[in-house]
Amino acid sequence: MKEIWHSDDVKDGILFSKLETLQLKVLPRLESFCSGSCNFEFPSLKDVIVMECPNMLTFSEGEVSTPKLQKVKLTEDEDEGYWEDGLNPTIQQLFLKRSDDDSEEDWSHALHKLYD
Repeated sequence: MKEIWHSDDVKDGILFSKLETLQLKVLPRLESFCSGSCNFEFPSLKDVIVMECPNMLTFSEGEVSTPKLQKVKLTEDEDEGYWEDGLNPTIQQLFLKRSDDDSEEDWSHALHKLYD
């Protein structure tokens, strides 16, 4: 699954008025919640967990309103979380961080092989 919501037929925005928690877990092929330019409103959303979604580049191409959301967590037990001035920028920064971590891990593994 590359996306959760497909928005070809949606002209107005989508409102999730009562959703407080969104958990995206173990979705290795997920690239976005919605790849279209659909606008989303999550007025009650307080918790987002994005766990083991290594290919998630962005939440949505459209506008995303999350007035109560202050962090995105990578595990349920995590307290701090991450925040970059909005859900889309946060997801993008987490993807870049994972990419950098993977590069460092590959580099470290290559060095160990070289000196073993």
